[in-house]
Amino acid sequence: MRELDKYHNNSQLSAQDMHKLCAWIDEHISESIGWTDLVAQTGKDHKTLLASFAKHKATTPMTWIRQQRQTLKSIRSTLPHYVHNASL
Repeated sequence: MRELDKYHNNSQLSAQDMHKLCAWIDEHISESIGWTDLVAQTGKDHKTLLASFAKHKATTPMTWIRQQRQTLKSIRSTLPHYVHNASL
């Protein structure tokens, strides 16, 4: 294993830190979320975030965010009109 690979494996987010980051993403899902936001929230670089999402979510951070947005959109589309207009 290369030295750089060892660094990234050791610096991956823990399950608890992933949970916190995903909760933060969910709270800000209607906003634009980019790499700089994820790095700022975790203090980790983008390669570490990629490795952490691969391990814990079996996808990339940006794909997971898109999936969350799609899930929210699907949920909203099934709600009655008066609930859909409420602040979710």
